[in-house]
Formats: sequence, structure tokens, C-alpha cells
Amino acid sequence: MPIKIRVPERYAPSLAEFVQLPPAKIAELLASLREERPTLEVEELVQSIAGRLALDAGKVRELLLLLSSLVSTRESYGAGVDEFVEALRSAMEATGNDELRPTDWAAFEHAIGEAVSSDSAVSLSFKAIDLLNDHQRTFWYARALTDLRPIFRAEVTEQPAAMVVVHTLKLGYREGDATHELFVAMDSIDVQGLITILERALSKEKSLRTLAGQKQLSLLEIKS
Repeated sequence: MPIKIRVPERYAPSLAEFVQLPPAKIAELLASLREERPTLEVEELVQSIAGRLALDAGKVRELLLLLSSLVSTRESYGAGVDEFVEALRSAMEATGNDELRPTDWAAFEHAIGEAVSSDSAVSLSFKAIDLLNDHQRTFWYARALTDLRPIFRAEVTEQPAAMVVVHTLKLGYREGDATHELFVAMDSIDVQGLITILERALSKEKSLRTLAGQKQLSLLEIKS
């Protein structure tokens, strides 16, 4: 059964922008998508393509978000490129919006088909970002608070009998569009245990980096 999709209002202006691009600009955009390397730094991808196409970075950003959305929709349906492009054309025609009617449907279908292929820089970049953030909660920041807490005698007006060191790990995390904070009390042994666990995580990462290099796999990273 043919798939049925609709043009989200959110992306209609960007799709109209794509439709109205001159053939030379579309060719340059497709060349950029073929030649750019996948990255987690989407803004770098935006600036690079904007520079090559001599287009406003904001428009390029919206175009890339549009293409990412189209790729995601196509893959969610498990549709081939040709099938999806046909469904997209039907959705565009159904809007009745003249800005979504290319003068040359064949050229548009070829261009959009190449743009939503699974191996484009946009597709792989946004897929990597989705994979990186596909968790219920993601790390935001951490802070360690350390203080001394007194152990008072029976008579609290007297000098404390002793002190204990308490570490509080303050974790900030994101859940959906919201941010939260969590406070966890720790002693010195807990802190050292956490350090050991994190050092072990870095050792595992080093092993995986070696494997990626041996397999000649690109390692996408967010720059600090």
C-alpha cells in the first residue's frame, strides 16, 4: 500500500525555499551533501554549506532541518527513495500551495531523492545526533560540593566532638525539554570509586577508538 504523508506546517516554508532554488544552487547543495563529512557539530555543517552556496546561514539551517525530517520520516515508514518522493509529491500537491509546485517536477524529484538518501552528510549527521541523545535523560553538568559537618556533644553549646567530611555530587540533567538537578551524598570511598569507574570508562573508549581506527570508521565527536 502506498504510504501517505503530509507536509508539516513547520517545514512548509523551508520546502518552498528548496523548490524555489535555482537549478545551479540545487546542484551545489547536492554536491555539498555528497562532499561534506558527517559531524556532530551541525552549526559547522551549516556554515560550510552556507559559504559554498552563498546563502544565508539561517536559511541553510532550516533546509538541513527539513531534509533531516524528511529522511527520518522516510526511514520510519521503511520506504524506498522513489516511493517516498512520490508520496511527498502527492502531499505537496494536496496543500494547494503554489509555492510548493515546482516548474519541473522531474528535476525536483531527482534532487529531493538524492538529498534524502541515507548516506548524505545531513542524514548521517542528524542520525548520529539522535543516537547520541536517544536516552531518557542526558548529562548537563556536574559539581562536587565538599564540606565538614560537626558531630555535637550532648551539650550542643560545647565545642563539637569531631567532624566528618561529606561530599555532595550535584548532577544536572536533561529530560525531554526540561532540566533537572539531583544531589547525591558521598564519602571519600564513594568519590574514589566514582573516579575509578570514570577512568575505566575512558580506558574502554580508548579501546573503541583503536578499533574504529583499525576498521577505518569515522569517529564523530562534539568539540569541547
